[in-house]
Amino acid sequence: MTTSPTKSLRAPIGRARGLGSSHYGTEHWWHQCLSSVAIIVLAVLFIPGFLTHVIYGDYHTAVAWLHNAPIASGILVLLLIAGCHHAAAGLQIILEDYVGIEPVMLTAVVFVKFLMFALAVVGTLSVVRVYLGM
Repeated sequence: MTTSPTKSLRAPIGRARGLGSSHYGTEHWWHQCLSSVAIIVLAVLFIPGFLTHVIYGDYHTAVAWLHNAPIASGILVLLLIAGCHHAAAGLQIILEDYVGIEPVMLTAVVFVKFLMFALAVVGTLSVVRVYLGM
Protein backbone atom coordinates (compact mmCIF):
# COMPACT_ATOMS: atom_id res chain seq x y z
CA MET A 1 0.00 0.00 0.00
CA THR A 2 1.43 3.35 -0.96
CA THR A 3 0.74 6.54 0.85
CA SER A 4 -0.21 9.54 -1.15
CA PRO A 5 1.61 12.78 -0.51
CA THR A 6 -0.26 15.26 1.61
CA LYS A 7 -2.23 17.68 -0.49
CA SER A 8 -1.69 21.33 0.28
CA LEU A 9 -4.70 23.59 0.46
CA ARG A 10 -2.67 26.53 -0.83
CA ALA A 11 -2.99 27.55 -4.44
CA PRO A 12 0.01 26.73 -6.65
CA ILE A 13 0.63 30.42 -7.36
CA GLY A 14 0.64 31.10 -3.62
CA ARG A 15 3.22 28.36 -3.06
CA ALA A 16 5.35 29.68 -5.91
CA ARG A 17 5.29 33.25 -4.59
CA GLY A 18 5.67 32.19 -0.97
CA LEU A 19 2.48 33.97 -0.05
CA GLY A 20 0.51 32.85 2.95
CA SER A 21 -1.83 34.23 5.52
CA SER A 22 -1.09 37.78 6.56
CA HIS A 23 -2.41 37.02 10.09
CA TYR A 24 -4.10 40.42 10.08
CA GLY A 25 -7.47 38.90 10.95
CA THR A 26 -6.13 37.20 14.06
CA GLU A 27 -4.45 40.34 15.31
CA HIS A 28 -7.60 42.38 14.66
CA TRP A 29 -9.71 39.77 16.47
CA TRP A 30 -7.42 39.91 19.52
CA HIS A 31 -7.62 43.72 19.59
CA GLN A 32 -11.42 43.45 19.51
CA CYS A 33 -11.41 40.89 22.35
CA LEU A 34 -9.03 42.90 24.52
CA SER A 35 -10.89 46.15 23.97
CA SER A 36 -14.22 44.48 24.80
CA VAL A 37 -12.79 43.08 28.04
CA ALA A 38 -11.39 46.53 28.88
CA ILE A 39 -14.79 48.11 28.23
CA ILE A 40 -16.53 45.59 30.50
CA VAL A 41 -14.04 46.06 33.35
CA LEU A 42 -14.06 49.85 33.09
CA ALA A 43 -17.86 49.98 32.85
CA VAL A 44 -18.22 47.79 35.95
CA LEU A 45 -15.91 50.19 37.79
CA PHE A 46 -17.49 53.43 36.55
CA ILE A 47 -21.21 52.93 36.06
CA PRO A 48 -22.26 52.16 39.68
CA GLY A 49 -20.71 55.37 41.02
CA PHE A 50 -22.08 57.43 38.18
CA LEU A 51 -25.59 56.01 38.52
CA THR A 52 -25.50 56.59 42.26
CA HIS A 53 -24.80 60.27 41.73
CA VAL A 54 -27.26 60.65 38.86
CA ILE A 55 -30.14 58.73 40.48
CA TYR A 56 -29.78 60.33 43.92
CA GLY A 57 -28.69 63.70 42.61
CA ASP A 58 -28.95 65.87 39.58
CA TYR A 59 -26.64 67.06 36.82
CA HIS A 60 -24.69 69.33 39.17
CA THR A 61 -24.17 66.51 41.66
CA ALA A 62 -22.77 64.26 38.92
CA VAL A 63 -20.47 67.01 37.63
CA ALA A 64 -19.28 67.77 41.17
CA TRP A 65 -18.59 64.08 41.75
CA LEU A 66 -16.58 63.85 38.53
CA HIS A 67 -14.74 67.06 39.46
CA ASN A 68 -13.77 65.65 42.87
CA ALA A 69 -13.02 62.07 41.82
CA PRO A 70 -9.75 61.76 39.90
CA ILE A 71 -10.01 57.95 39.68
CA ALA A 72 -13.53 58.12 38.25
CA SER A 73 -12.41 60.77 35.75
CA GLY A 74 -9.48 58.60 34.70
CA ILE A 75 -11.70 55.54 34.34
CA LEU A 76 -14.14 57.55 32.22
CA VAL A 77 -11.32 58.72 29.92
CA LEU A 78 -10.09 55.13 29.53
CA LEU A 79 -13.65 53.97 28.88
CA LEU A 80 -14.07 56.61 26.15
CA ILE A 81 -10.80 55.66 24.48
CA ALA A 82 -11.47 51.90 24.65
CA GLY A 83 -15.03 52.38 23.39
CA CYS A 84 -13.97 54.52 20.43
CA HIS A 85 -11.16 52.09 19.54
CA HIS A 86 -13.55 49.14 19.72
CA ALA A 87 -16.19 50.91 17.63
CA ALA A 88 -13.66 51.95 14.98
CA ALA A 89 -12.29 48.41 14.70
CA GLY A 90 -15.77 46.89 14.45
CA LEU A 91 -16.96 49.38 11.86
CA GLN A 92 -13.78 48.81 9.86
CA ILE A 93 -14.52 45.08 9.68
CA ILE A 94 -18.11 45.75 8.61
CA LEU A 95 -16.95 48.13 5.88
CA GLU A 96 -14.25 45.74 4.65
CA ASP A 97 -16.72 42.86 4.51
CA TYR A 98 -19.74 44.56 2.97
CA VAL A 99 -18.51 47.45 0.80
CA GLY A 100 -17.41 45.99 -2.50
CA ILE A 101 -15.93 49.08 -4.13
CA GLU A 102 -12.32 49.49 -2.99
CA PRO A 103 -11.98 53.31 -3.11
CA VAL A 104 -15.32 53.80 -1.38
CA MET A 105 -14.40 51.27 1.31
CA LEU A 106 -11.00 52.89 1.94
CA THR A 107 -12.57 56.34 2.14
CA ALA A 108 -15.24 55.10 4.54
CA VAL A 109 -12.67 53.36 6.77
CA VAL A 110 -10.52 56.50 6.95
CA PHE A 111 -13.60 58.60 7.72
CA VAL A 112 -14.75 56.22 10.48
CA LYS A 113 -11.29 56.10 12.06
CA PHE A 114 -11.02 59.89 11.95
CA LEU A 115 -14.51 60.28 13.41
CA MET A 116 -13.82 57.87 16.28
CA PHE A 117 -10.47 59.54 16.99
CA ALA A 118 -12.15 62.96 17.05
CA LEU A 119 -14.87 61.60 19.34
CA ALA A 120 -12.27 60.20 21.75
CA VAL A 121 -10.36 63.51 21.78
CA VAL A 122 -13.49 65.62 22.34
CA GLY A 123 -14.70 63.26 25.07
CA THR A 124 -11.34 63.24 26.80
CA LEU A 125 -11.06 67.03 26.66
CA SER A 126 -14.60 67.32 28.05
CA VAL A 127 -13.80 65.06 31.00
CA VAL A 128 -10.55 66.97 31.66
CA ARG A 129 -12.47 70.24 31.52
CA VAL A 130 -15.04 69.01 34.05
CA TYR A 131 -12.30 67.57 36.29
CA LEU A 132 -10.34 70.82 36.26
CA GLY A 133 -13.52 72.83 36.88
CA MET A 134 -13.24 74.99 33.78
